[in-house]
Amino acid sequence: MDAYQRRGETVCKSNKSSRRYPIRKLKSVLAGEGQYRLRSGRFRFRYDIADDEVVLLYCGLRKEDTY
Repeated sequence: MDAYQRRGETVCKSNKSSRRYPIRKLKSVLAGEGQYRLRSGRFRFRYDIADDEVVLLYCGLRKEDTY
């Protein structure tokens, strides 16, 4: 298991309402459409959690000129 996979498992198993990790549960987003967002630098991940499984739906880079 590599370092990224271990880190991902740690974050996903953490309390999602915690401020320790940059995770947000998005309001008005249905299951299957990426209810959760994880920020890591310029990367943005959208994923759903179903039982004990995490389903990654989107991984992308934020543009430099966004802000």
